[in-house]
Amino acid sequence: MEQQQVKPSLTPSDTPMDNQDSSPLSAVTTADPVPRALSNDSATQAACPNPVAPSSPSAPTSATTQDAAGREAPSSMFSTSGLSSWAKNLKIPQPSSGQESPTGKNTVSRLASGLGLRLSPKDPHQDESAEGSTTPTTAQAGVFGSLTRGIVDSSKNAVKAVQVKARHMVSQNKRRYQEGGFDLDMTYITENIIAMGFPAGDLSSGIFGYFEGFYRNHMEEVIRFFEMHHKGKYKVYNLCSERLYDASLFEGKVACFPFDDHNCPPIQLVISFCQSAYSWLKEDIENVVVIHCKAGKARTGLMISSLLVYLKFFPTAEESIEYYNQKRCVDGKGLILPSQIRYVKYFERILIYFNGENQPPRRCMLRGFRLHRCPYWIRPSITVSNHNGVLFSTKKHPRTKELMPEDFWFSAPRKGIMVFALPGEPGLAEVAGDFKIQFHDRQGDFYCWLNTTMMENRVTLNPTDFDDFDKVYL
Repeated sequence: MEQQQVKPSLTPSDTPMDNQDSSPLSAVTTADPVPRALSNDSATQAACPNPVAPSSPSAPTSATTQDAAGREAPSSMFSTSGLSSWAKNLKIPQPSSGQESPTGKNTVSRLASGLGLRLSPKDPHQDESAEGSTTPTTAQAGVFGSLTRGIVDSSKNAVKAVQVKARHMVSQNKRRYQEGGFDLDMTYITENIIAMGFPAGDLSSGIFGYFEGFYRNHMEEVIRFFEMHHKGKYKVYNLCSERLYDASLFEGKVACFPFDDHNCPPIQLVISFCQSAYSWLKEDIENVVVIHCKAGKARTGLMISSLLVYLKFFPTAEESIEYYNQKRCVDGKGLILPSQIRYVKYFERILIYFNGENQPPRRCMLRGFRLHRCPYWIRPSITVSNHNGVLFSTKKHPRTKELMPEDFWFSAPRKGIMVFALPGEPGLAEVAGDFKIQFHDRQGDFYCWLNTTMMENRVTLNPTDFDDFDKVYL
């Protein structure tokens, strides 16, 4: 007769077995292939969980023996075969997916909580294996997950702290916007005029612009700010000649008026910028203009100071520059390069004398230079250029390129005056409009920007009129 396999029951039994004290285990199961017959003098009888058909009497069993009368007697639980069968089928009851211990936690959870660990919740789909056995939740995965989350969270916090520190270091003396969860290198100069640093962190601005997002304004944060506070009412003006980005990031409302860092723009560029910004602002009282260069300070200051004069917020260029410096920087040092300050004053003169219209450039011949009361060790070489390229250089001119700088400077009859000129030639170079004079010395370079239409025929420049002179000699 075919034998029926009896699966161990996981249901605890309330009936004591073999007159023994109740065991810590709630159930003892047997692996007999057939139900066993208990002797009449047995104190208790174990009920088989499911009725089964009797097997052949000659079938060997591991848990029963036959006495002399041919009756089957139960083997002792403490015999070798009984213990082996008991141990083989021993299972610790596991609570079902919806069942908890009286404390509300399973054994592993209580152990892990005692060690101060957090375990991930068990997936209900993984409670039972293919054979129907319960897979216990181990603390190892929970510990590893907790440690991983802790390391990741700590790393993110550390990177964020370093990033914030780097951004504050780069912004230096500039005021930052720190409201509503934002921390941006940005300042409201007026309610409708905003100065800020370059919005970096997007690949459209190049690989360097992308990595600059770590320590400069991040593009995503800048967009989120303007979409939250000035949605549909802002226009961005990019003054960088070295950095561009995709204008569609700002819904196409980007205008570029580029010129090089630490330099001055063509005077016409200042006029065009002010006209463009004014046209946008007058369309809607809530419209704002956002002006930025790379650092959002010097070039931005030149254009914003000119715009404030153009809008008649201030009567003079000096007052406009002073106001911008106080609003943008905590120490009042925003627009400080002499040439850039000079160009704001040039623009003021254009507004006063030419009604804001640029004039045709006046052509002039640059004949030479004189150094007054200049220390004997300062004998610089000279380069004259404009926005299109180099016009004259002592390092390239046939009469001076083979000479050392101290050899082409001559002492004038008056004491303390050194002269540079090219006798027999009409002059050094013809200039018209904007031009730059740069002096090269062993200690460093200093330079200035001038405009022929705005200057006199003879110009005297003091050391403080040159850009970077204080860095080289003071």
